[in-house]
Amino acid sequence: MVRYDGVRERRGRWRTWGSGPRTWGSGPRARRPHAWVLPVALGWGSTLIRRHPELGAQILEHASFADVREWVGAHHERPDGRGYPLGLRGAALPLEARILAVADAYEAMTSDRAYRSSIGQAAARAELQHCAPGQFDPVVVEAFLRCLERESDRANAMLSHA
Repeated sequence: MVRYDGVRERRGRWRTWGSGPRTWGSGPRARRPHAWVLPVALGWGSTLIRRHPELGAQILEHASFADVREWVGAHHERPDGRGYPLGLRGAALPLEARILAVADAYEAMTSDRAYRSSIGQAAARAELQHCAPGQFDPVVVEAFLRCLERESDRANAMLSHA
C-alpha cells in the first residue's frame, strides 16, 4: 500500500529515491509557453525531448527496475490524455508516474536553466494548482503542496531555534 499524504493506492513494492519530492528528476514541463520556450527552435531536438520518457525507461530495463521503468516511461502522460509518449489518461496512469510528473514540473520551474530563470516557489505552486486537473492529478498536486508546506514549516522552526 502506498500512502503519500492522503493519496492511498495499492502497489507491489515502493522505493524511496532521495530525501524528498524535489529529488525526482528534471526537465522542461509547464503550461505557459512564454515561460518555457527555448530561445531557439529545437528542430530535431524536440523529437528527442519528447522521447526522453521512453529513453529513460530503456535505461531501467533490468528486471529489478520493472516497476520504476513503467513510472519513468509514463511521467509525461497527463490525466486528460494529452501527454506523451502513449497518450494514457486518468486511472491508466500509475500513481508513481503522476507523482513524478508533479515533482518534475516543480523542480523544473524552481530551477534556473540556461535558457530562463526560475519562476520561484510561489509561482511554481500556483502553476501546479492552475494546471490540475488537465496536466496533473489534482489529488497529487494538493498532497505535494501540503508536503512542501510542512517542510517549509519544519525548516522555519529549525531556523528559529538556531
